[in-house]
Amino acid sequence: MQIVRFAKGRGRAGAAHLTFVVNHGRLIQIHAENWTAGRFSAPRITQAEALAILRDRAQLVSDPIGLTVEIADVSFATTDEPPGVYTGAFGAGYDTHTVYAFRFRLSNEIPTFAAYVDVESGALLDLFDDNRYEGTVRGGVFPRTSSEPETTVPFGDLTVSNSGSKVTDPGGGYEYTGGTATTSLSGAHFDINDSCGAPAASAFSDPGDIDLGVSQGTNCSFSASGHSTRAARNAFYHLNVARSVAKKWLGGGEREGRRLVRVERRRQREHQPVVQRLL
Repeated sequence: MQIVRFAKGRGRAGAAHLTFVVNHGRLIQIHAENWTAGRFSAPRITQAEALAILRDRAQLVSDPIGLTVEIADVSFATTDEPPGVYTGAFGAGYDTHTVYAFRFRLSNEIPTFAAYVDVESGALLDLFDDNRYEGTVRGGVFPRTSSEPETTVPFGDLTVSNSGSKVTDPGGGYEYTGGTATTSLSGAHFDINDSCGAPAASAFSDPGDIDLGVSQGTNCSFSASGHSTRAARNAFYHLNVARSVAKKWLGGGEREGRRLVRVERRRQREHQPVVQRLL
């Protein structure tokens, strides 16, 4: 059961939740997220004044598009410690403010901005891009045979490290949350071990697209973008496609686990995949 907190008709930006976990009739866990004492502050500035402060402090050069505003309580961490880490006094981890919460876009720009202006002091407390971007992982594979040019396709069921571990959908998409996103051709069902070197590719900015690239040669010829061989990309992609087709027609798969796929160079020929079950 989850309770979302409201105060005098106001919401809380950042979602304050109190969660109770009951198992077989027994309460086994209580978890509070952003559950802090509300300020219940009465506005000392008007909405128009807050918007004027926002335009001045953020140096907006054009009129906001799709502007919305509400009064909400927001909480900010009181230390500079990493997310999920707090070593301060009990109950003092958040500082709560009542704010005018603005959301808007600007002409010819992609971000949807969120801004918090304190209803008492008029301070611009925060301004950030509130969009949730979806990155895509793509790479080159042979569509049917190695005599054809490589075709760039989306890589589904691939693990991406970006503020945690995420698995791409069938279209290669994942929720990009900013910063660095990396993949090593490991996924929900298959992990690649390449004797030529560990596969890797990264993204560092919005929208988080990761390009595994294409290769100009065989054996240990790595892609120019990313760092992967033809054998590694083709083994991962086509084994996942074969697994999806087999599961569709044969069913099952709940206990199949993950498998290690080794691609090896042998006697100067293009290295080939060898599949092992991961314990």
